[in-house]
Amino acid sequence: MLRVQKRRTTALIKEITSSTDNLLKLFCITSLQQ
Repeated sequence: MLRVQKRRTTALIKEITSSTDNLLKLFCITSLQQ
């Protein structure tokens, strides 16, 4: 039970991290363009 929860949490963290990375990249691109 705990293992499944851990796996889900890890997947969620990975998703959040990747979306945050994408947001940061977008932000960098837009500030470079200005």
